Amino acid sequence: MTGRRTAAGLTLAASALLIAGCGSDESPVPALPTATLTAPDWPPRNSTASAPATALPTVGAEVDRTSPSEVGQAVVETWFSYDTRADENRNDAAARAAALLTPELRAQVTGGGQGISPGADWRDWQAEGAVVTATATEQPNQGQANTDTKYHAVFEVVQTVTAASGAVLETSTSYVAVVVSKTTDGWSVASVTTL
Repeated sequence: MTGRRTAAGLTLAASALLIAGCGSDESPVPALPTATLTAPDWPPRNSTASAPATALPTVGAEVDRTSPSEVGQAVVETWFSYDTRADENRNDAAARAAALLTPELRAQVTGGGQGISPGADWRDWQAEGAVVTATATEQPNQGQANTDTKYHAVFEVVQTVTAASGAVLETSTSYVAVVVSKTTDGWSVASVTTL
């Protein structure tokens, strides 16, 4: 009988330790959404662009770096415009905006890596030789306080997908929030978030 009690006591103690060890003060990592978005959140977990692959123009020198609104708009329009004939995936567009990004965001965008899947919509566009053109219009600030060194903006982004034949394949609208920070180079985008 004593052997059984000892075994039962050890089993109970081990179970209690196991259950206690499973707890954690850390919050669980939220699941990523499963829906495919035309304008994906940033930054991607892996990036493949070390330099823009496309013939679309790189943005930077022509933008007024004293205007955080202009910098934000230029980055958003570049970030969400793609040339499926030359771009490997959406990250190539973000890399074209690198000159207008903070050093931290620039490093994420151009850091290299492997394996971003362009998605099914990209393959469909690629089959049509499509170019995706984004037009960004700044919307009223939703209460974020702007300062002398930080500017918050929300842009309505209209993406038009045009086939090589000139036919418009689709048009979509999304909203993108950016934070623009004052740097030694002038205003630079610190974050891009699809809402």
